[in-house]
Amino acid sequence: MCIAGKVPLIDAGTAGYSGQSTIIQPGVTECYDCHPKPTPKTFPVCTIRSTPSAPIHCIVWAKNFMFPQLFGEDEDEGDANQVNDTTNAKQVQELAREAQALRELKQSAGLPGFAERVFAKIYRHDIERLLAMESLWQMRQKPVPLDVDALIAAASGLHDPLADETAHRRVMTLEETTKVFLQSTATLAKRYAASGPQSFDKDDDAAMAFVSAAANLRCHVYHIALKTFFEIKSMAGNIVPIVATTNGVIAGLMVLHALQVFDGGVMVATTDPLTAPPAAQHLVSRPNQVLARDKLFPPVSSCAVCARAYVQVAVDAASTTLGDLLEAIADSFPYLPVDNVTVLEGARMLYDPDFDDNLGRTLADLNVPAHHALLLVDAYDQDDQLVQPLSVYIQKPAGKGGKGVEILGDVPKLWTKPAPPKVQDAPMAGGDETDGEVVMAVDDDDEDIIMTESSAGNSTATASKPVEDADGAIVLD
Repeated sequence: MCIAGKVPLIDAGTAGYSGQSTIIQPGVTECYDCHPKPTPKTFPVCTIRSTPSAPIHCIVWAKNFMFPQLFGEDEDEGDANQVNDTTNAKQVQELAREAQALRELKQSAGLPGFAERVFAKIYRHDIERLLAMESLWQMRQKPVPLDVDALIAAASGLHDPLADETAHRRVMTLEETTKVFLQSTATLAKRYAASGPQSFDKDDDAAMAFVSAAANLRCHVYHIALKTFFEIKSMAGNIVPIVATTNGVIAGLMVLHALQVFDGGVMVATTDPLTAPPAAQHLVSRPNQVLARDKLFPPVSSCAVCARAYVQVAVDAASTTLGDLLEAIADSFPYLPVDNVTVLEGARMLYDPDFDDNLGRTLADLNVPAHHALLLVDAYDQDDQLVQPLSVYIQKPAGKGGKGVEILGDVPKLWTKPAPPKVQDAPMAGGDETDGEVVMAVDDDDEDIIMTESSAGNSTATASKPVEDADGAIVLD
């Protein structure tokens, strides 16, 4: 919206002790979409389900697999798709059998002993089945199943570990973790039996306790370092700790950037750190340095947001047809003639040179009232005719309406991709030296006429049949 309205945007954010503040000025600096965002990290299904090697693997298993399997929607097809990611046929069968057993166990949710049965299944029976696949442990340390009966007996004599205010910031004992797992599983099972499928929410204490306890128990089984519940919540919910002083510093930089905008805008690609106004500022934790300055660069020409031109038009949607609008746009933007443009409204295609049924319909009839935007793009997208996309924002007319189309504000200048340079024909390869002779081949059904011009200036004409060689080239002899 800021890019379309040409309104400067001050972007800022913090992450712990680090932070940044910068100015996004439409048409002057890069925007959010000028560079692709990093792809979220994913983990192979077989690693999550069978061979975890890091705490995050166990957290993802507890949050994205175990919680939905026990308390979420039934997704048989999704389970099949997951296990197909592995190439080990025996492992596929074991994972499918494990998922089916969980679905059967889920039917007894809310009944007495449900939490204990879940505990025994996932930390003893499932681990024992995985140990039977010797090929998995040739290069890895084998997991150790939990002593389920002893842990359940020990946990029954403990008070609620989460009642301790310091419990979230220390690594609990195995017995305390078992107690939390049994309590949270029983709570979620009763909720599932009463209210139906549940979804994970990092602010749900029972859900967070289940994920934290389940992940730490799995870490213990696989000889992985345990985490505090606070650390697990940060990783499971993508939570970044808040530091009030960092927010205060970045808020001050935002005010300085606002003053800079009011004072006349920004400077692009600034190199002088002494005389330049604040550009992109970063709060860093480096020796002898608190603030770091980044250059501001112009928009990327291939950016889907910055590459668009934006224009506002005032029309009466009830009386103006789509054809009227396109003709008015073509008058102001010669590079977008009606027969060379595609019109999109969201996911709908309203017009294309091969789909012109809507030209005679009004904008209201097409459900394009005021305050809607249309996107006009090159219909053919040819390399030598690529035209900048144009976003047309529909406004209500100031008067009583009519079929007139009024373009509001300045008319942006659309750019077109320059045509590629013409490539001169290469000289004919092979054959004898021509010594100034000119050879012309006529492409028709008659005999090819070869004109030769000798050095003496005499011209002769001979008729010759073209001969096709083995490579498919045409040779004139």
